[in-house]
Amino acid sequence: MDSPYRHELEIALQAIQAATAISLDVLHNLHLPPSATSPSPSPSPLHITKPDLSPVTVADLAIQTLLLTVLSSVFPTYAFIAEESSAELRASPALLTRVLALVRLHGSQNPLCAAPTADLDPASVLALLDRSATTPSPPPAPDTPTWIIDPIDGTQAFLRGHHYAINLALVISSSQTLAVVSLPLLSPPLTIRGSIPLTDSLLPLNPGPGTGILLFAVRSHGSFLLPLSSPTSPPLRLPNLTPVSPLRSVTATPAKVSSARPAIHAAVAARLGAEYPAVDLTGWVPRWCALALGLGDVCVWVYETRERSGKVWDHAGAMLIFEEVGGVVTDVDGRRIQRRNKMQPKSQRNSRMPISTGPATVQNPI
Repeated sequence: MDSPYRHELEIALQAIQAATAISLDVLHNLHLPPSATSPSPSPSPLHITKPDLSPVTVADLAIQTLLLTVLSSVFPTYAFIAEESSAELRASPALLTRVLALVRLHGSQNPLCAAPTADLDPASVLALLDRSATTPSPPPAPDTPTWIIDPIDGTQAFLRGHHYAINLALVISSSQTLAVVSLPLLSPPLTIRGSIPLTDSLLPLNPGPGTGILLFAVRSHGSFLLPLSSPTSPPLRLPNLTPVSPLRSVTATPAKVSSARPAIHAAVAARLGAEYPAVDLTGWVPRWCALALGLGDVCVWVYETRERSGKVWDHAGAMLIFEEVGGVVTDVDGRRIQRRNKMQPKSQRNSRMPISTGPATVQNPI
């Protein structure tokens, strides 16, 4: 790809492969019975609950640590925003030990990650997680290039052995510039304008060697797909979205997510004559990717309260992959979404965003 961000893209693609290996290691321990062949048997808890009652796994913390370690070693002047804090590790020395072991193990197996992770110690892990806090002190300058990390998007789904994603975005001057997403449980045959309904439950607990894809995009250069099993092969450029009929709705039903107004989602789909739900996924990043891959056509999302804003790591990056194939993303009043440490309309916060459509010709009816 002829892009001024080719170096950033190459580093991100290599780092996210090591992050994916961590996630599959932990997934194996969560869902398969212990055996002598387990990659790294777990002596400590694999998941805990944060004060807001959302789950966090050792995979979230280890992946975020690995990505922060590698990216900060290559791009020391860049800023970072990521989902997890150091609080859980400060409260649990056993969890910190487990995270450090995972980072060292999988870092050592990746040429890019081996050197920066080899000398990592507990204090460094805590400092890295503090550096990526959503309100760092001092805050970076507004024009500082910023990596945004969601180590596991769809943690609840991950705990069930369902679709999840690792999301990495580079934002420059408040604009999504680069995106790399790993979807470790999505099989490539399902991803080329497929007609198979995509739900969390259509998955084996022991993914085979051909499972998993990487999606990436650079602004104004398109979106691309690579199989995780052959990441050095020529990437497949995703085609631009085209109108289909009937439309297929992408959502997360109430059994998976309780923060929205599902009755409104269903009513809009009914008015559009859209299949609902055609794609039913817990995480926002897998939903954006389903839209970009043409597995669904429209997503309308209304939060339960007007005070709720989307979290930037759930959207930045994956949203760019959708936009680069012709997708349009606005709030319910048609305003573009602003990307800071939260996702919100440029003019005001309380418009119950986002509404996302693709291709662009679908937006006006909605």
